[in-house]
Amino acid sequence: MIRQALAVGFTLDELSTIFKVFDGGGAPCEQVRALAAKKLAEIESHLQEVTTLRNDLRSALKDWDNRLAKTAFGQPAGLLKALAARDVLHGSSSSFLLRKPKRNRKGKNHD
Repeated sequence: MIRQALAVGFTLDELSTIFKVFDGGGAPCEQVRALAAKKLAEIESHLQEVTTLRNDLRSALKDWDNRLAKTAFGQPAGLLKALAARDVLHGSSSSFLLRKPKRNRKGKNHD
């Protein structure tokens, strides 16, 4: 049960809290449900960011291929400058690459 809960994103701290309620005679089902719903929302948001980033990179690569095809061998094509000029990459998808992983109370990564 613990392995499966960890596999779907519950942390040891969360499970500890849940099991304390259970061991005390309580029924933490609503708490478990709420935590799982929050995790799903985070995954959905993360998935949207990754999908947007993928689409942005596909578009950038297509643009770069066109630039490279028009650039003489050995000459700069300005790929990174073109990337910096793209408004598309200034949104949340680029922040996905820059964000720091969430940490639990013990300083361990959640991402």
